[in-house]
Amino acid sequence: MKKLFCLLILLVLVSSVFAEMNPARRAFEFGIDAVAGLSNNYFTLGDIFTEEIVLDFNDMSDKLTNSGLRLDLNLASNIYFNVNLKNKFTAGIFVRVEGDGYGAIPKAIIDFIANGNTLDKVKNGTFGLGTSVFGVIGASFGTHFGPEVHPITFKITPNYFMPIVHAPSPSGGFSFVAKTDGSMKAEVDTTFSIYTPFSISNGFNVDMPALMKSGGLDLSIEAEYPLLKVLDLGVVVTNLPLKPAQLNHEMKIHYAGSVELQEGGLIGTFADNFSNSTENSGEEGSEGEAESGSSIVTTTTTASDEIVSFNSVSKTYYRPFKIGFQAAYRPFKNEILVLKPILQFKFNDPNSRYTGLFRSKNFDMEFGIRAETWLMNMFGIAVDLYRANAVWTQELDFAFNVRVLELDIFFGGQSANIWKSFAGSGVYGGVAIKLGL
Repeated sequence: MKKLFCLLILLVLVSSVFAEMNPARRAFEFGIDAVAGLSNNYFTLGDIFTEEIVLDFNDMSDKLTNSGLRLDLNLASNIYFNVNLKNKFTAGIFVRVEGDGYGAIPKAIIDFIANGNTLDKVKNGTFGLGTSVFGVIGASFGTHFGPEVHPITFKITPNYFMPIVHAPSPSGGFSFVAKTDGSMKAEVDTTFSIYTPFSISNGFNVDMPALMKSGGLDLSIEAEYPLLKVLDLGVVVTNLPLKPAQLNHEMKIHYAGSVELQEGGLIGTFADNFSNSTENSGEEGSEGEAESGSSIVTTTTTASDEIVSFNSVSKTYYRPFKIGFQAAYRPFKNEILVLKPILQFKFNDPNSRYTGLFRSKNFDMEFGIRAETWLMNMFGIAVDLYRANAVWTQELDFAFNVRVLELDIFFGGQSANIWKSFAGSGVYGGVAIKLGL
């Protein structure tokens, strides 16, 4: 019992050395990390990895929100080198590649399949699709100033970011109506643009000189203050825009067309004859007729001539800008237990109108909490729950640190639906390796 008590005292003393919100564990550190996540907001892994996948549109219609059936993807990889001189200054350089994307089947389409449509009432909606992938080169500089007992930590990070691909959500949308005379009509008019700093008309070949030349500049700032022995408070400004990136090439995908079922209002009959009646859908006003029992089904289709085009443009791009507040609470005045909540307000997010909490253009919120513990500065365990990039993530981290080497492994669940993120509707994982002295 005495040995166990002495060991606990030793752990507390060793852990108490650290008082910063995110203390550095090496004076000189080289690191590399990579993370990836893939999720949806309805199906669980058990639903997918089975002999037969069941599509219950009635259940989807009841349980899905206005964002529809979502698929989200995010990934990042980072290489860096840091210098951390205790109570003096920190500096670092890094190269990072990160990206995210989403696609969605509109809720209006799912509702129509499940419940049909009110006669003579037009249903409309928009297609959900978007992605951004970019590289970042940056350097960070930090220092401490103020009283030695309660110093303020300040860190500034200029970032040179280079969009590789930027595809905002499509403009336009679709509409459909079922009429009392038995006819149906569906119309689509949408434009989806993919912006790049180099031409992709002959395939996606990265032009490094064009990529490097196209970059923009933003700034990240961090400040923290030890308000109490058990509580550190921090303010984080991420991607403060200074200079936009320039995207000079566009691949535009535009489709405008309609399909009309003139008479005989059986959806099944319409579906059986649709492929035959639209063989010439690239031509204006193609028509077709087919008999089904005593009903005559006539369909009329129209479609735009040019679907894909490549253009020279002058598109500016800023990364989403965030203002956040964070804290580190150590109830035992050491690293045995550290609670780290964070709240960020996100601006200039082109997809927030479709993926944000408030469905508001260019504004969203990100937040979460992390509970972590370190024993002898050697074994670390953490549990995270947070929402970022419109996706909820539950994460479990394990760290093993022997000073010259640290290995971090983290994994968990993800989903745009918080409850589905616990139920296995997505996976998330990564690894980090740190070397130094």
